[in-house]
Amino acid sequence: MAELRFEGVRKVFAGGTVAVDDVTLEVRDGEFMVFVGPSGSGKSTLLRVMAGLEAPTGGTVRVDGEDVTVAEPRERDLAMVFQAYALYPHKTVRENLEFGLRMRGVKASERRERAEAIARTLGIAPLLHRKPAELSGGQRQRVALGRALVREPKAFLLDEPLSNLDPGLRLDARAELARLHRKTATTFLYVTHDQEEAMSLGDRVAVLREGRVQQVAPPMELYRKPANRFVAEFIGSPSMNIRRCTATARGTGGGVRIEGPGFDLHLDDGRAHELPHEILLGIRPHDVLPVDGDEAPRDADGEIELVEPRGSDLLVRLRLTPEAVLSVVAPPDLGAAEGDRMAVRLPPDRLHFFDPRDGTRVGPDGAS
Repeated sequence: MAELRFEGVRKVFAGGTVAVDDVTLEVRDGEFMVFVGPSGSGKSTLLRVMAGLEAPTGGTVRVDGEDVTVAEPRERDLAMVFQAYALYPHKTVRENLEFGLRMRGVKASERRERAEAIARTLGIAPLLHRKPAELSGGQRQRVALGRALVREPKAFLLDEPLSNLDPGLRLDARAELARLHRKTATTFLYVTHDQEEAMSLGDRVAVLREGRVQQVAPPMELYRKPANRFVAEFIGSPSMNIRRCTATARGTGGGVRIEGPGFDLHLDDGRAHELPHEILLGIRPHDVLPVDGDEAPRDADGEIELVEPRGSDLLVRLRLTPEAVLSVVAPPDLGAAEGDRMAVRLPPDRLHFFDPRDGTRVGPDGAS
């Protein structure tokens, strides 16, 4: 096991492209840390810097407190699993599993014993005699994982290892990875662009954008208390509704009035007085509540312009004004159709507020 640490790491490629911009981040001993972000956010570059496959332009990389910034990859004792499985096509599964051990001078009997133990763990023992071309994508992925696991390294670095798998296999592989992490208690640093994958696997998740870390937190904290607008919209599906609004105090102790496109809210929480006049209001589609009955309290209403059945629920696009649409995740038995009018409530304890200037979270911390 190992603690991995980035200290002020920066990476600038030829031509001046800044891939990583002053990242300081610790991956705790035995933790499953996930880097997530859109393409070009710097997540894979950071992983390669830790592996020693990219030299940082500035900053320090440490493994268990030791400065390995200029150390060769083989000196770091970190195992990397790539998106492209990188198996030797002319070698059998057994030979692929044993290859790294052979290069380290491990005795043949021990190589065989460790390879067979890992093969049993991953359910690929019956495949030891086969070559990669004879395996399915999921089986090749397990062999790639096994080749890393058999080394018993200080930490595992995984760069989008499941992206080539079909959806069903990805679910199985995610469960397998989580189980292996629990069993080995080894440090995992995992890169993905898939926020659902990040949320399901990570003890903590680091959200990156344009080479900078936006927030590092356990998955549900990212979802419930995003640090800024980018995290709020990137984490969660469908994406959070964000609308520009004004906040006006209603006198001492009288709460705050929030006016936006198609809705008018009144917050009684005294902390709402912390809100600036111009704000961005956010609410997740799952937190918008359809109103049943003409007399029930409502915060907004509009015309349904799309109903998308998703099996366990409906995704509804509600047109509040000509310029504003609200996404709503509704029960499957809602009984609404395109062209119908629908009223909704926006529960105060499910609202998020962001500064329109820089997107940072502001105001009462009521979202839960």
